[in-house]
Amino acid sequence: MRILTDKSRAFYNLANIQINVDKYKLLTNDSSKCGQTVNLVINANAPAINITTTSKNDGERILRVYVNAFNKSSPTYKKMKSTVNHFAFLLRHKHITHNHIIYIINKILIPILEYRSQFQIFSFKECETLMAPIKKIFKNSLHIPTSTHDNLIYDKLFPSINNYSFHQLYCGHHPIVLEIPDINKQVIKSLRKKRIMFMDQICSIDGSFLLPYKDIKNSLIINGKEKYLTGTRRSFVTTRYPKTSDWLTLSRTPLYKILTTTRLLNQEEYASRNQWIVFWNASTSIAVYGKTLHQINRPGANSITQIQHYLPLTLMDNQLDLTPWKRLAILQPCRSCNRHTYNVDNPLLYTFYMSTSSLITFKTTPANKIPIHIPDKKKYWRYPSQPFLTLQTLAYNYYLTLTRSFKHPSHFDNPVDTSQPDFLLNYKDLNYNFIPNTPYFICNIFAGNDNVIQSLINLSIEFVNRSNFSFYTDGSLHTEGPLKSCLGFGWLEVGSPPHTFTFKGSMIFQPSSTRAEIFSILTCLITVLYNSTVNIYTDSQNFISTYNNINNPCFSHPLMVPTFNLNGPLEKDLRKWSKNTLECYNMLSTINNSSNAYLFNKARTHPIDWHNTFLWIKCNNDNTICSNLNDKITGFKIKSFNHTLPTSDLQQRNYPNLFPPGPINCTACNNLVINNAHIGFCPTHLTTLNNSLQHIKEAFTLRLINTSDVPSSMDIKAWVERSPIFSPVTNDDHPVYLILHQCVPSTLTSLIKMFIKNTKNRQSMIIFFMELFFKDITRPFWKLHSSLMHAWKKARNITRKKKVKYRKKNKKGISAPASDNPTNQLSTS
Repeated sequence: MRILTDKSRAFYNLANIQINVDKYKLLTNDSSKCGQTVNLVINANAPAINITTTSKNDGERILRVYVNAFNKSSPTYKKMKSTVNHFAFLLRHKHITHNHIIYIINKILIPILEYRSQFQIFSFKECETLMAPIKKIFKNSLHIPTSTHDNLIYDKLFPSINNYSFHQLYCGHHPIVLEIPDINKQVIKSLRKKRIMFMDQICSIDGSFLLPYKDIKNSLIINGKEKYLTGTRRSFVTTRYPKTSDWLTLSRTPLYKILTTTRLLNQEEYASRNQWIVFWNASTSIAVYGKTLHQINRPGANSITQIQHYLPLTLMDNQLDLTPWKRLAILQPCRSCNRHTYNVDNPLLYTFYMSTSSLITFKTTPANKIPIHIPDKKKYWRYPSQPFLTLQTLAYNYYLTLTRSFKHPSHFDNPVDTSQPDFLLNYKDLNYNFIPNTPYFICNIFAGNDNVIQSLINLSIEFVNRSNFSFYTDGSLHTEGPLKSCLGFGWLEVGSPPHTFTFKGSMIFQPSSTRAEIFSILTCLITVLYNSTVNIYTDSQNFISTYNNINNPCFSHPLMVPTFNLNGPLEKDLRKWSKNTLECYNMLSTINNSSNAYLFNKARTHPIDWHNTFLWIKCNNDNTICSNLNDKITGFKIKSFNHTLPTSDLQQRNYPNLFPPGPINCTACNNLVINNAHIGFCPTHLTTLNNSLQHIKEAFTLRLINTSDVPSSMDIKAWVERSPIFSPVTNDDHPVYLILHQCVPSTLTSLIKMFIKNTKNRQSMIIFFMELFFKDITRPFWKLHSSLMHAWKKARNITRKKKVKYRKKNKKGISAPASDNPTNQLSTS
């Protein structure tokens, strides 16, 4: 301190500048000296200075950051609260949209708060109290009640602001300077020259080992330019100043490409060369390695790959003491295991088949470039360029990515012959195997002899008018010499005497007696309709035992676990909004809002397409950049989704002294209680609803025919006519209920996807339908309900002035925080 003050004093004397000693601040962690005047003498030549030390509860500003000697957060919190109130004061009377407010909060206010609170972490309750004025202004901009749950304005499904409490917990890249014990100018200069800033750039993907400098250099430099810096600026810099976004994290923008997936080729069969793959096997919890031989892309079906199985070599004695990064990775061909299937081209190779979309590739190192000596080296050994630990981590992470995204495996949109007779499509609601251009169609399930597959289709058509069946099934394995074998299967149906039906087939794809029995039972089950009574007589004791074990409640386990309070498919589709634990927390909190219970109960029978729901709720409704009308419509969508439109039951809850006690029935039907679920489904309005739905169907069909990739308009009209969306509405157990509450049903997405392959055109078609439905049904029915409710309140002298007076007299909190919806009541997997 003496050296610094001497230098500053010498500079001021040289410049003939007088020092203002009154601005000196002194912090001390001695509580007995706080708030007292101290006579400070720096040295014998300097005059004495009287300085009042900062009190125990105050802080001093250093580079706009408030520091307290006792590490108290109150000075920082007080300043942050003053900042938030100032922003709220400036925004309160501004005529700006909710998008403007989102930008101001997320890009201006929260970074300021983050900078000032870099030495403190505040509790969830403190953060909610801090942001209360801003949350109120954001809710007012969307014209939604201030009592709306905060989890809605934090949910990425809707126009949302960042949760400051969660923002404190988000972790980005780990700065490398924190891991260097003796940091100096030369080290910083070297790291800056090489563009190395984070530990993620020099660590393996599993985070356990440091990468070789050669790999670090390759990951950062491409064509003489820094890959990380160039890619980051290209993706995130929006101005001429090289400043990246504050939310840049590893989970959203990897520093380098950490894995490579197999490339799908537009060929029915393709023989690959020297391509090595790994994937995660969830049933055994291990990584499976292999070499790809053939890629098979059948029209309308998922791509599969034939793989030669390789196994990791057992560790040698001289490598047991080495770390997994230092151990030499060696693969050897598998000689036999239960995964193998018969290889017709080369029976000596042990191969199996796997979905192409589940595979990631890796490179191998030539044997002559292995740096260490390997005793008894074999020619058929292969040496992965990465250790097994890293490959296992990559495979497992990719497996998690596939399972959480709930995306069907990609396949080429090869032309598929969908010219099936109309009578076959008439039974598509009874059997999914009658729907062409889907993976469930019989021709897409099986590949082989067309006559055998057609006979299976003909038998399915014969069974459409029956519900009781009796099958006798059998299968056998025939071995031709030591290398080749095939299996045969067949069944006899005798449920409607004197008529009998038979089917038989054979294959060499998976030769075993057990699989022969399974295929015979599989083919007979495919031919029958849903909810049929089937008696199967088989001599396969293995199948009988397996069936009894699966159906035994004492030993079997459910394959679908209820999670997010719903069944698996809905939960999996919702995971795309849960990119991290905090977003998952908020999504769970949103789903468990009591007002959403009825909507998610309907989603059990009519699944929701959450991606297109997200696009619909956030879409601009009048195609203008700044519009108050867009704010009102977006707020209406949020209230409709959350079932918080101001119906009589909610107003009775909020104004109990103004509204009469007891249930309030609908004034139109005078039969059912009026609430958000009743809007549009009043028995007196169902005829109007069905008539409007038919007009929408005509406009939708015409637009779909003009936009469709399918040349025949007859198929489109038939599919639209049979869609459950346009079936007559008799009650709220209908997909229309989801559309009325701003959700896009998966039924609509599947229908449009059958005829429009382009993603952009498909989304445009969905938005067109939702806008048409919103304009012709949603808004008119709400206006009708509002007019009836207004007449009912006018008859009982319930005016707006009385509501305002009641709110002033019974003023309470301005919002319902997310903490009111505890997550310990949630059901998760």
